[in-house]
Amino acid sequence: MSEFPIGCRTMRDGIIVAAAFAVAGLLMLLTGRFLVPPFMLMDQIVQALGGVLLLFVPFILITTYLRTSGGQPHRA
Repeated sequence: MSEFPIGCRTMRDGIIVAAAFAVAGLLMLLTGRFLVPPFMLMDQIVQALGGVLLLFVPFILITTYLRTSGGQPHRA
């Protein structure tokens, strides 16, 4: 089992997943801001979930990099 349980096996997959999370997070933020009515704080809940998705983007990219490089820094 890998040392990093989250992250993709290749950088290409990691970038695609991170882009999907970023787009979904932005769409949820905009949906919560403009489309969801402020009933029982639903607009803020949707915006918070969008923010959480955006926070996962760098985490996915960093763990994917560490997983693909084996935790060893690249040498030039």
